[in-house]
Amino acid sequence: VFESAETKPEEGDKKTLYIVASSDKGLCGGIHSGLSKATRRLLAQNPSADLVVLGEKAKAQLSRSNGQNIVLSFSQVCKDIPTFADAQAIADQIALLPTNYGTIKIIHNKFLNAQSYEPTTVDAYSEEAITNSPNISAFEVEEEALTNLREYALANSLFWA
Repeated sequence: VFESAETKPEEGDKKTLYIVASSDKGLCGGIHSGLSKATRRLLAQNPSADLVVLGEKAKAQLSRSNGQNIVLSFSQVCKDIPTFADAQAIADQIALLPTNYGTIKIIHNKFLNAQSYEPTTVDAYSEEAITNSPNISAFEVEEEALTNLREYALANSLFWA
């Protein structure tokens, strides 16, 4: 939908939210260190951005250097097999944050092979970004459905990450 509607993150002076999708367990730290380094690079470019961290490993690493940016964190997220209900619960908590974010980026590991992962960023869009999409009128989205669409899309992106 967003690709066909040509949705782009909002430009301007609204805040950015980075969501780091990590876990609570180990695998010798390389997976979590890569995510933390990628997040630190993004925060160096945008020091006023807020941060939501999923998982204790990345939270421990990021709280040392960027603790002031963390507004919300979750632990025991992937204790069992992740479900869409878990992702929806996280998205609901993020929606309750008091700041209206212009840009939301989800940082997660992309599997390359059994030994390496690559930190990847996925955009999640605000209601304003969806409304201002050049081709959104082709989908006949009702105004009151935009909030639901945004929350569902965020939960879907979190579940995918």
